[in-house]
Amino acid sequence: MNILINHRILSNDYQSVVSVMDGALNDDQENDIILDFSDVDYLGSVGISFILLSKHIADENNKSLSICNLQQNVKSLLLSHNIQKIVSIV
Repeated sequence: MNILINHRILSNDYQSVVSVMDGALNDDQENDIILDFSDVDYLGSVGISFILLSKHIADENNKSLSICNLQQNVKSLLLSHNIQKIVSIV
């Protein structure tokens, strides 16, 4: 299941993004969740927390979580935090 993440993940967007993830995680037909970050041009600490929480919940539900289509500035930020050791970046 591909989930398109739009623009930025800020504290006021967090709950709506989590709701989308909940739907994906509760879908018994889907085992692979891919977060498409092609439209994300900024990622702050809330966004990083969202990725880590999503990975934790995916693992608890025996699902895989990947991130794709990162813009260079977002990719550099995530790599500097070694996120690739926790979540697959494709």
